[in-house]
Amino acid sequence: MFEPNIVKSFIAEFVPNCNILTNNDLTIGNYGMSNDERRVIISNIDDLISMPKRIRQLLYSENNRDVMSETNLDSQIRNFLELSSSLIAEDIGADESNEWRTHTYNKMRNVLAAEGPYGILNGSNSVIKILQTDMKEQFEVKEKLLVPYENGNLQVGRRTIKYGQSCDLDELWDINSGFESLFESIINIQSRIEIVENFRTFHLYIWSDQPLVNFQPSLVEQAFTDSIYSTAKSGTHSVSVILFISTNRFSSYSLESFTQKEILALNRALPSGNIYLSPGVNDDVFTNPVMKLNRPNSVFESDFLTDAVNRVSELGLSEMRFLESSNVVIESTNDLVETSAIAILSECWNGTWAKSLEIDGEQVII
Repeated sequence: MFEPNIVKSFIAEFVPNCNILTNNDLTIGNYGMSNDERRVIISNIDDLISMPKRIRQLLYSENNRDVMSETNLDSQIRNFLELSSSLIAEDIGADESNEWRTHTYNKMRNVLAAEGPYGILNGSNSVIKILQTDMKEQFEVKEKLLVPYENGNLQVGRRTIKYGQSCDLDELWDINSGFESLFESIINIQSRIEIVENFRTFHLYIWSDQPLVNFQPSLVEQAFTDSIYSTAKSGTHSVSVILFISTNRFSSYSLESFTQKEILALNRALPSGNIYLSPGVNDDVFTNPVMKLNRPNSVFESDFLTDAVNRVSELGLSEMRFLESSNVVIESTNDLVETSAIAILSECWNGTWAKSLEIDGEQVII
């Protein structure tokens, strides 16, 4: 079920300084853009079908900002490329390094045009990469910060993040010797990009099988905050779908299934999102002393997880690609509720072909 007023109150609480709009607000022409607020547009998931049309209308109704001149981003990009090419030259020589610098600068300009400044450091076309290794037994993820070139990588630094821990780009890194200036240049680019944070639009498509107030507050907060602050987002229009699904052992639900239109809409969802696991107070994870002691790893061997898998199957989601995502256990125990649940947060294609840097087909038709 979609409860616009409840969703508005949650987002206002968890994500301050947001201008929160619904479909009705857009219908009357109130696009809600201001100089000091993010814009969040909330909708039911069946509206995801017409999402490309909505974004096109918004893009054509607003003036594009000259981000490069306003943020001094170009000079920061050139500094990053100069430092990188100097290090790369030690491996492949000056001529090849200069060629890499020219090619990468042109690529970054293309990314800016197609995805906006967030695409420079985030997404499939980014000029830096964060390589993740999932250490399930330690319940943590090891990351490497890389600058790719030809068949090699500049490894800038390493860090370790616990499951469910949120980190900004500049946090927790162990920077390799000699790469301090390069890391600083990356963070300088990030700081310039953050200037346009307030001018982004977040499109959130939401579904829950019972009222949101029945779910664990920590679960709801984590899903909503990640939908806005996740570093994976790129582009001036970011689209995400959030599903709140109760499992069926200790939960009753108001909506037993998706409509055919909603299933069709969910095909826009992409993999590599998050699946949040939130067992209820009556689940074996908490009632079994051994499992309780071994949390959070015991969650993955619990009846709760079996119930969650069965519920996902009942809803007809088992073959959906957005299930190819990372598992996040909600650790909080001071706000446990009876409702056992999972939440699925997935980024969606935003209808602009920005990821492939190709000509926008719908734009050509128009």
